[in-house]
Amino acid sequence: MPVFDSYSSGVVAASVSTLLVFPVFKLSERQQLSPSDLRRSVLASLRAEGMRAMLLRGLIPPLLQRLVCRSLMYGNYEVALNQLQNVGLCRKNRSTQSAAALLAGSLEAVLVPCERVQALLVDPRHNTRFPHAFAVLVDLVRRRNALHELYLGFTPVLLRNGPSFALYLCLKDSTAEQLPKIVQQNAFLAGAFSGGVASFLTGIVFYPINTIKMNMQAQIEGEHLGFLTTTRLVASRGIGHLYAGLGAHCMGSVLSWAIFQGLYQLLKNR
Repeated sequence: MPVFDSYSSGVVAASVSTLLVFPVFKLSERQQLSPSDLRRSVLASLRAEGMRAMLLRGLIPPLLQRLVCRSLMYGNYEVALNQLQNVGLCRKNRSTQSAAALLAGSLEAVLVPCERVQALLVDPRHNTRFPHAFAVLVDLVRRRNALHELYLGFTPVLLRNGPSFALYLCLKDSTAEQLPKIVQQNAFLAGAFSGGVASFLTGIVFYPINTIKMNMQAQIEGEHLGFLTTTRLVASRGIGHLYAGLGAHCMGSVLSWAIFQGLYQLLKNR
């Protein structure tokens, strides 16, 4: 398959999956930032902001991030895999695929500013200060340490992206091999089912890193806490707080990756 097709298929599939599942992820992220993990109180705060804010506020950063990241992630994965095979020292096996996925996922960390902007928009403490994504971006860029502000949370993103993408592809391929023949013959169903299972398991493994990242990136005033300090702070509220919002995240992740992977496989085959 041409590399360009990997990029373009990723763009289309990421657009559809993000638009459909964004509110579910927003609920999960609110729970990650809330001192209490009570679903009713978090859901009530979202409803109080109005349907438009619940559906649209904070949509642009993740939409742009996933459009770029998933197209780059799969496109760069194909490039890295081809380069490793062209060297002549590597064959296309699980180890080579994992190495290519680790590299492709790590390169995606350059998009941390999108996640930083999204974290500030999702946090209800900043609703009046930041009416939209552009206001957040302008505020961060005007600060003296603008680069540091934009890339706050780079460490957890780097720890998450490469390893999670490698694990995701390994689980997806393993699941696809176990599917009944009738399902394997349908590109959308095969991709959706294997992608959904893989995203569910990967999400559980890497979810605590996501919680730590959200709490790091939602800070705007005062001294920013590092990765280890934030980990201790969040864990001090109870280990369960590291998994606050896990249910909504898993539901959103399964739906998002099932839609994405199903469309991606369908577009790729055509």
